[in-house]
Amino acid sequence: MTAKDCVMNQSGMTLPELLTTMTVLAISISIAIPGSKNFIDKQRISAAHSQLFDAIQYARSQAISENKHITLCVKASDCLADNSQDARQLIVFEDINRNGILDKDEALHLSLSLYQGMTWQWKNFRKKAYLTFKPSGITDSLNGTFTLCRGSTSSGAIVINITGRVRKETQTNLEACST
Repeated sequence: MTAKDCVMNQSGMTLPELLTTMTVLAISISIAIPGSKNFIDKQRISAAHSQLFDAIQYARSQAISENKHITLCVKASDCLADNSQDARQLIVFEDINRNGILDKDEALHLSLSLYQGMTWQWKNFRKKAYLTFKPSGITDSLNGTFTLCRGSTSSGAIVINITGRVRKETQTNLEACST
C-alpha cells in the first residue's frame, strides 16, 4: 500500500464543511432557546394555578371532613406570629380560634412554595390576609380573587365565591400586582 492509497482512504470533514455545520447548529440553538424559555414560563404559571386550586379544594374538603375551621394563607408570613416563613410559602392549617394566625396549638396541614419570582395576591372585600372555610365548606364571608403576580405583571387569577366554589380567570386586574 502506497502513501497515495492511505490518503485516498481517509475520510473526514474539511474546514468549510465544519464551519457550515457549526453555523447551522448555532442558528438552530439561538432559535430554540427563547421558545423553550417561554414554554417553561407557561408551564410554571400553569403549575402555580393548579397548586393553588388544589390547595383551596384541599382546605375546603378538610374543613368538611374534619368538621373544623380550616384556613389557607398564600403568604405564610401574614399568618404566622413570628413571620418566620418565606412570603412565597402557602400554608393550610386548622384555625381553632379563627384569628387567621397559625398558633402553637393548631395543626399545620399543608405547606407549599411557589417558583422564584412568583407571588399570590389575595384581595377580598373584608381585607383579610387569609381564606377560612367553615365546617360546612363555605367561606367565612371571604369571597375574593387570588391573582398570580410575576413582579408587577398579572398572570391570571383564581376566583372564589362565598359558597367555596372556585374558577380560573385569564383576564385579571393588572393593578392587583402593583401593590
